[in-house]
Amino acid sequence: MEEKEGTRKGFKAQSLIQTIYLCVVLLLLVGSLFLLSDLKGKLLYHYDGLNDHIYQHLKLKDYYLNGDGDGDFDRIGDGFYSQIELDALTKEKKWGIYSIFQLRTSKRSFQDQLDSFWKIKSKPSGIHVLRTIDKGVAIKYKGKVVLNGSLMIPEKSFSNNKLQAVVGSASQLKLNGSFVKAPMNLSKLKDQFVVPEVDEEFRFRESEINNKIITNSFKQPTIEITLESNLIEDFQISGNVIIKSSDIIKIANTAKMNNCLIVAPRIIVEKGFKGSVQILASEFIKIEDDVQLDSGTTIFLKTKGDKGMVSVSKNVSINGNIIVMDDVTQDITESFSKLILSEDVLIKGDVYCQGVSFLKGEINGYVYTATVGTLSGSEESLNVISDVIINEPIILNRTGLHMEEKDGESKYNVISKMF
Repeated sequence: MEEKEGTRKGFKAQSLIQTIYLCVVLLLLVGSLFLLSDLKGKLLYHYDGLNDHIYQHLKLKDYYLNGDGDGDFDRIGDGFYSQIELDALTKEKKWGIYSIFQLRTSKRSFQDQLDSFWKIKSKPSGIHVLRTIDKGVAIKYKGKVVLNGSLMIPEKSFSNNKLQAVVGSASQLKLNGSFVKAPMNLSKLKDQFVVPEVDEEFRFRESEINNKIITNSFKQPTIEITLESNLIEDFQISGNVIIKSSDIIKIANTAKMNNCLIVAPRIIVEKGFKGSVQILASEFIKIEDDVQLDSGTTIFLKTKGDKGMVSVSKNVSINGNIIVMDDVTQDITESFSKLILSEDVLIKGDVYCQGVSFLKGEINGYVYTATVGTLSGSEESLNVISDVIINEPIILNRTGLHMEEKDGESKYNVISKMF
């Protein structure tokens, strides 16, 4: 009996312990559920707040770029901010012919701060797909020429409301537009190529660079690298970086470059290169075969009264503008520089040349040039246009050039998002 009684008491004690254990487990589970529910609520609040912050950040970016304000947030007023509960800081930095727009926002009831950088340019609207100056000599055509837009060319060019073919040549012309008499001077270009000043502590010689992979945010100070080898090879350079030389720079097809500035008297982009760069030279620029230059690219030759040349070889694609101008020319009638485009070239942007443009391939943009010409070997024929297609561009998705006499649209256009 005593043994049974002890066994019974042992069972009761064990059951009590199990009951207490189960209660503790249940309490822990209930507590965990409350904690998880609270954590879920906090996470949802965080992500909902973050999503709202991102949305309002982009909304504010559009507000700025679309010209709804005057581009100065200090003058928008607190009323605008109170609606979206944001504090905002904006800054613009000139970068080649574009600007880098920085937007920083912090939500008043939130901890996170958002920064974004955008390469921007205002959107002009051109009128004539081809515009030259009038030197009293007619422009003629030969080969296959397609001009989808109006022309502003010398008056002698359109006798009987037709463009005349070169005598004895196999010629075909398709013109979808009208003729307007050209002026005596070429329009002056408002766009300038700005190379930012760099603090001494961020200037380096090539031999001082140990790592050829350089990524520099536009939040950071600009880095300037002076080349000693004159060759950009096996470099991976992206962002807020300027590469300079006092002689010549060759960009090898093994280089990977994005958004940086290249500045030298002479610049060569070697066969097969792919990337996005803004190039400024004072003597010549040569783009070799099969090069692909992506959106935001600029080819800018600015001579000092001497002969200069931009040469674009076969099967090259340039998503950007080409500019050939004389730094000392005041009354723009004509310079000595040349722009030479080869066959199968595709330009998605405007062309501006104060000298002679030897046009080939396809141009989706407006062409402003003192005169045109063709090449047959080393023989030049001026005032002749041949084997080229020029299309009036789609205004919505382009950033062309601005002329002084016509501001075009004042609204900004985003070229690309930076980091």
